[in-house]
Amino acid sequence: MNQRGLFTDSGCAIPFYPAPSLTPTFHIRIQPDFCDGSFTGYCDLTRQFDPTPDSGIPPYVGPGVDTFIKSFGRTDLLEFMNKFWVSQGSPSKNFWAHEFSKHATCFSTYDTACYTPYFQHAEVINFFDVSSSKCFWARGCVDFLDIECCESL
Repeated sequence: MNQRGLFTDSGCAIPFYPAPSLTPTFHIRIQPDFCDGSFTGYCDLTRQFDPTPDSGIPPYVGPGVDTFIKSFGRTDLLEFMNKFWVSQGSPSKNFWAHEFSKHATCFSTYDTACYTPYFQHAEVINFFDVSSSKCFWARGCVDFLDIECCESL
């Protein structure tokens, strides 16, 4: 598996849905993919928070991922996501849940065993932090994949 990580349909951030201030939003997927462009999804159903998942995946019934963000006191992250990571045609919190459940659960770095000590939903917050990181916005999508670039911020 080739873990290139970041891709979107155009190779960078897609301004597909204008926020009220006419600021473009983005659709970004961080996921492992195979060399042929295919990818796996929903790799850990114990961390499936998507209320409307792909066919064959049981829907999640419970608090939205926005409540996880709030429980960590990350109103800054939630405000950023509400402004720049807006869903088109569904509540944004459902879209965020889909992105985490389908894509992040397939990365070993978001496995709960990687967090010591582990606090429930810490990996969800970490995924959203990485996905909407200051590195991406400060340096652009090409440099975002350069770890040294990110570490220099």
